[in-house]
Amino acid sequence: MKRFSLVALIFCVSCSSSLAQETNACQTRDVTVNVRDSKGELMTGLQPASFRATLGRQPMRVLASNIVVSGSRVVLLLDLSASMNPEWDLVRSAANHFVVNASAPLRIGLVTFSDHIIETLNVGSSSHDIHDIIERITKPPDGKGHTSLYDSMAFAAGLFQKPLPGDAIYVFTDGGDNRSKLNRGDVERLLLSRGIRLFWFDLYDRYFPTEQGQEGHVDVEDLVKKSGGIAVTADDATLTKGQEFNKLVSGIYDSMKNFYVLNVETPAGADDNHAWDLQVLDDQGKKLKGIWVFYPKRLPPCATTSLH
Repeated sequence: MKRFSLVALIFCVSCSSSLAQETNACQTRDVTVNVRDSKGELMTGLQPASFRATLGRQPMRVLASNIVVSGSRVVLLLDLSASMNPEWDLVRSAANHFVVNASAPLRIGLVTFSDHIIETLNVGSSSHDIHDIIERITKPPDGKGHTSLYDSMAFAAGLFQKPLPGDAIYVFTDGGDNRSKLNRGDVERLLLSRGIRLFWFDLYDRYFPTEQGQEGHVDVEDLVKKSGGIAVTADDATLTKGQEFNKLVSGIYDSMKNFYVLNVETPAGADDNHAWDLQVLDDQGKKLKGIWVFYPKRLPPCATTSLH
């Protein structure tokens, strides 16, 4: 087993209002957060007092901490461009594993792409089930064309329509892009403004990387960290050992399904375009060590779907 990293994120759009009531409403935000113990499992029982949040140097109040265990919506995004031909068996096996083992209670959609969108099954649609997705995954790719990775990420993000806590894109790609009209910054702003987490099955070739692949790998890894998802790296040797592979991807599946939604209050007059900081505290009010805390590095927009 190689590595997996967990992170969680959403973007902040400052908002203004002429009415004090609207301004106050805009001070509270729902943020998707993952808190994992040393084994990578979700820490339960964390109360608002278990968190310390600051915006710039100003303290923020955590008003509520709710665990979501009912899953979320996930768009499975498969790169079928020419560069993926050597990896197709790996992609097919891993994507099929995800659909079979993580579909409940997740609601899954599918987008395949190369230099254009090839096929789409909308997330949450009642017109298809996991058998439809598996059938499309098992079809051989065309293996042609360049890669429009960023354009395809933006397309996948648009399938969610109204944002909900925990929305995610799970992309299988080597990170290269040589055809998109959008760039990494465009996609980052889109993901953050809609609170969409990016999960990545990393197919980057570390032994014979191309210059484009190296640049793309760094960019996608950065998007993962800023969007609150997970990056997992695997190779063919890993897939030959079923138990190791199950352990490798379990962090991805569980983080898609189970997470906290914190309701936080920004200080009056604070510039919420600044990065914020979140810590988990022990019973003595000290920073808890030996855990992973993954959260948005920017606050979400004030107009979001709330659990409160």
